[in-house]
Amino acid sequence: MGLAENSTAAAIVNTNHVREELNLHKTRANARLHGADLIICSARDINRDDNKLVSSNHRTDLLKMNTSSLTNSGGLPGVLPLYIGMPVILRMRNLSTELGVTNGSQGFLMKVVTEELEDHTLVPKVAIVHFPGSKVKLHGLPDGFFPIEPVSWSFTVQTPSAPHRTGKNTENL
Repeated sequence: MGLAENSTAAAIVNTNHVREELNLHKTRANARLHGADLIICSARDINRDDNKLVSSNHRTDLLKMNTSSLTNSGGLPGVLPLYIGMPVILRMRNLSTELGVTNGSQGFLMKVVTEELEDHTLVPKVAIVHFPGSKVKLHGLPDGFFPIEPVSWSFTVQTPSAPHRTGKNTENL
């Protein structure tokens, strides 16, 4: 898949986890092919109990989790590889039907605004996507450019906390 002649090849796989791994390798190869820098964006994991970022240790564990079996509940990958100029398809969202930014719309990633967390991972704040066939005309952006904000998805998992002097504690995330 990493060869130039395979850059438009499709792979049919039976699990989302395998699809995520293939997407990572294909995106890495295509970024190299186009001379673009790879941008690895991670999920912003927040503890629902206190609405604060999950600790670095727990974040690492959460990002490594295989959530592919949870896709019926809207599961999202923990890590998303991107590069500027990358072709993208809007999935499961109708942002503006009258302007032609709907589920299945095809565009190109033009910019990603990220925030760097304490553990040096990047989380996306907004992506600017060019939808060539759309009627979008937003102030401050070229025609057809549309800002896409991250979507949220939540699930509950119990992970052991770091040992305390008083014993072990368990957090609900």
